[in-house]
Amino acid sequence: MNLQTEKQDWFDDLSEENQKIILEGLAQADNGEVISHEVAIKIFGKYGLE
Repeated sequence: MNLQTEKQDWFDDLSEENQKIILEGLAQADNGEVISHEVAIKIFGKYGLE
């Protein structure tokens, strides 16, 4: 078995729906549609998700 020729990207193993969600998130990040970690903690910290 040649590991170099049989490597597969983990992304290809995801469902089409999950691939779509990831690609949408990357596009949002590229467009600057993000929030800082600090803001996320303020929003979700009240739910115990620190």
